[in-house]
Amino acid sequence: LRYIPTLRDRNSGMAGSRLFATEEGLFYGGGYNFLLAQLFGTVVVGCWAAGMGYLIFKGLDKIHGLRVPNRIEEEGLDIYEHGESAYN
Repeated sequence: LRYIPTLRDRNSGMAGSRLFATEEGLFYGGGYNFLLAQLFGTVVVGCWAAGMGYLIFKGLDKIHGLRVPNRIEEEGLDIYEHGESAYN
């Protein structure tokens, strides 16, 4: 039976698949090599996702901007976006 991680438990599944694998898993007499390879892969994927996210958000910030001007932020976004205040 092969373990396929879902989106919900991707990181724990990547490392857990080497702990509980019946052929070469750590709990079934296998060494640390496969576990360390999976942990390394988890770190690489996490760093790749963080780096790509940073580049995408920086690109969006340069092209469109991610923040509103200070004046609009102080007045409140409800007035700017909808023409009415939310809490007054």
